[in-house]
Amino acid sequence: KVESDRFFVGPIWHATAKTSFNLRYDYTKRAWKDTGAAIGFANRSEKIEALQAGVDWEALRTITVSGYIRQEKLRSSVNAGYKANVYGVAARANF
Repeated sequence: KVESDRFFVGPIWHATAKTSFNLRYDYTKRAWKDTGAAIGFANRSEKIEALQAGVDWEALRTITVSGYIRQEKLRSSVNAGYKANVYGVAARANF
């Protein structure tokens, strides 16, 4: 059984009619309970934190272009965990 608790906040600022900026902080805590000793991740626990900043631009009424940068960190009782920087670009068509 995995128990998971999550908290996140994500404010958005509409700077203009076509441009908005967003932030997001996400914190997740997971714990594996009652897994038994034979399983390799018995009593495993993890904490995941992510901080993201992004921008959305409505190029046309039906086209939105987005970009973001996110920093992620995972701490685990089983392994070393990881740190990652993620960059993204997307285009969305609305019909």
